Amino acid sequence: MKRKAGTLLTIALLGVGLVAGRANALPPGMARDAETGISQLYRLEFDAAMATFERMKKDYPGHPAPATLEAAGLWWRSRYSFADPTRESSKAVAANVKEAVVLCRAMAKNPALECEANL
Repeated sequence: MKRKAGTLLTIALLGVGLVAGRANALPPGMARDAETGISQLYRLEFDAAMATFERMKKDYPGHPAPATLEAAGLWWRSRYSFADPTRESSKAVAANVKEAVVLCRAMAKNPALECEANL
């Protein structure tokens, strides 16, 4: 279980790095929201960041970035509470990573979005 969680976490964190590093590849509103949420994470404003990522999921259904960012936010919040992650928090991270992977695969089927899906 720890190995699977570590793999999922690595995927989530890589996704955040890609989203942050390639924000200009995202639609302008989504890029702005992603930057806001990531800044909130860095300031340890977890509730605000999670609200930003939840809003992004509603505003951009079908895009993998919000689920990836939410997975990272959940992980950061559990790690910075200075307690071991709970089974529930680990399941929430895994569910968001799985959602992001499914959305990326669906997005990659569209030739116009394949490049963005692979980021």
